[in-house]
Amino acid sequence: MSTAVAWLEARCADVPAGLADRVREALSEATRDRRSADGTALSQVLLDAAVTCMKAALDQGPRREAAAHLLAADALLTWASEAAAEEGGGSLDALAGEASRRLAAQSSDAQR
Repeated sequence: MSTAVAWLEARCADVPAGLADRVREALSEATRDRRSADGTALSQVLLDAAVTCMKAALDQGPRREAAAHLLAADALLTWASEAAAEEGGGSLDALAGEASRRLAAQSSDAQR
């Protein structure tokens, strides 16, 4: 089990099953897309997963099905912020800036 998965599993105990499944799926996609999450800051892997969920929500458009993706993006971004705060050394500030840029880019792409 990767460090990211173990860290996340410790936080998913009280999360509704459907949301936990979507979060796990997004984390799996994010680590696969990075080829390997080893050596990558946990906050960045979680941000990648949040962006994956936001893209899926935007792709759904204004439909009910988008809600699960949006909730997962919110949870993952919250956990990415928690991980960045634990990492220290300006990680939270850097994550906030990168998250803003990447999520805004997703929104711009969806509007095209």
